[in-house]
Amino acid sequence: MNVRKISRKSLYPFVLTIILIILLTNSVKSISKLKSGIRRIDDTKEKIAQLQEENSNIHEKIKYAQSDEYIEKASLEELNLTKPDMNILIIDPLKPENQRQNNEIQEKNTNNSNYMMWLLEFKFL
Repeated sequence: MNVRKISRKSLYPFVLTIILIILLTNSVKSISKLKSGIRRIDDTKEKIAQLQEENSNIHEKIKYAQSDEYIEKASLEELNLTKPDMNILIIDPLKPENQRQNNEIQEKNTNNSNYMMWLLEFKFL
């Protein structure tokens, strides 16, 4: 039988190629993990910036809510409180002429029966 011996010299390129392939795949995996880590860091930085902006807006609202101007406005509008020297005048909004006439007709029709209201509605009477 012809048994072929593998020499050490012929094994070196093969082993070296396998080692390089292993190193290359590990490097690619490391680079991929590094990029995903950088992406997560960037996303977190953006979220931090948004939260800081939101926080500053909330602090501004708190300062405004503690101001005398806001307290006075809220007490007048929401709580219906007045200053001692203040008078409140409530004006009934003006109604158009048609609406007044309709209201008068409806008041007259409340005493009529159902068929009379229909006749009046379609202006048969």
